[in-house]
Amino acid sequence: MDRREFLGALAATPATATGPRLRENFNRGWLFARQSQGTGALGSFDRQNEAAARIEPRFRDARTPGYDDANWAAINLPHTWNAYDSMDEAPGYWRGIGWYRKHFKLADQHSGKAVFLEFEGASSVAEFWLNGTRIGEHKGGYTGFELDVTDDVKFGNVDNVLTVKVDNLFRDTVPPTVKTDYTFYGGIYRDVWLRIFEPSYVSDVVWFTPRVDEQAAELRLRSLVANKARQAVGLTLVQEVFDPQGILAKTFSTAIRVPPGKTQEVMQDGGRVANPLLWSPDSPHLYHIRTTLLEGSRPMDMVENPLGFRWFKFDAQQGFFLNGKRVQLQGTNWHQSYPGMGDALPNSRHVKDMEIIRAMGVNFWRTSHYPHDPATMEASDRLGLMVWEELPINKEIGSPPEYVANCLAMANEMIRRDRNHPSVIVWGIAGELNAPVSVAKKVIAAVAKRYRELDSSRPVAMHEPGGGGAGSAGGRGGAGRGQRDR
Repeated sequence: MDRREFLGALAATPATATGPRLRENFNRGWLFARQSQGTGALGSFDRQNEAAARIEPRFRDARTPGYDDANWAAINLPHTWNAYDSMDEAPGYWRGIGWYRKHFKLADQHSGKAVFLEFEGASSVAEFWLNGTRIGEHKGGYTGFELDVTDDVKFGNVDNVLTVKVDNLFRDTVPPTVKTDYTFYGGIYRDVWLRIFEPSYVSDVVWFTPRVDEQAAELRLRSLVANKARQAVGLTLVQEVFDPQGILAKTFSTAIRVPPGKTQEVMQDGGRVANPLLWSPDSPHLYHIRTTLLEGSRPMDMVENPLGFRWFKFDAQQGFFLNGKRVQLQGTNWHQSYPGMGDALPNSRHVKDMEIIRAMGVNFWRTSHYPHDPATMEASDRLGLMVWEELPINKEIGSPPEYVANCLAMANEMIRRDRNHPSVIVWGIAGELNAPVSVAKKVIAAVAKRYRELDSSRPVAMHEPGGGGAGSAGGRGGAGRGQRDR
């Protein structure tokens, strides 16, 4: 396995690996059709979309397996319907509903296993049906999510039909809302993956470094182990830590028993790693953790995560300190669009842009104004680019309770995906809120609280312009993972 290609807390061995987990790219062989009625003459400023939000008669049965999709366009992902119209001479760009369908089969050998579909991004509201059954909805165009389709997928020589309805219409409860300086592209514009596990599998791994210095690093791990079987299982959770050269530096294991249909949290103390190679822009030393789940001697699951040993702090008078040394931050912002592609970029384009940014002399970048593709986080780890990663919590706010709920769901997804990347230094809030200060403060306070609940090791921040005095609602930031004042 190429150890540069990690997926943070949702990492998985690719389908070509020898591990028991199957992770297969699901980008090829899709069908697409767009509705006729849309909006977008005002681009990102549109608010009126009642007609464009209606399902047109020819698509009313698109969710059913027997629907005739013979005339739909054959496409591969990533895909957006705004690849060209957002950059042509005509004002505005099309905003409305697009439909995707994919026909696929799963071999009998996978029967009885857990099956998930992982979407890295669909903009901005998506609804899903598998074989005619509604399996979920997702709101927010910039965070990844997964769908558990174990109970709805068919095995053998049987056609499965996945239907996805996606729209990039205005909603004042799904950030970002309106009146911003970037295009709200529509479509399934990032990678999609099919994941197949044994009934018992690792659903999450998070690392912690309570103390780090040049002599030693303390390591702790929190894992979630799921059991979809109908009976309890006795398992062993094995952790292997490999240094940047791929040499095993530490291993430890824990015996567990997981009840049927339950997910169990496992805390493991990995002890000390002597003389760790520290991660920094000048020396981005990457360790990795291989987590293996055993039933007896049989591997049930295997997952890998990046690991970086570093400590940092922000000082109001002296600036930023990384690994005990002051580092001058040389920063930039970056958007995920490209001429002729819109935001439906291949990973190679994301990585190339990160390499260009690093070659400019940049050591710190802000994910303006939303979480970016997983490939950018992986590249930042490897290149030594520190990251301020933020949610697009800005502009207008409608129905504060619903808006906050959507923000918190996006925070969960962003931090779960990226908290294992040593490059991520700050969790941010975009911060140009066109709302009464009292409402803005409630939103910011709720999101900052959720950030700290999910990851107290990184500071929470927002930029000041346009904050309307609401920035103080976030409270004080924290210190970096492994932080200690010296």
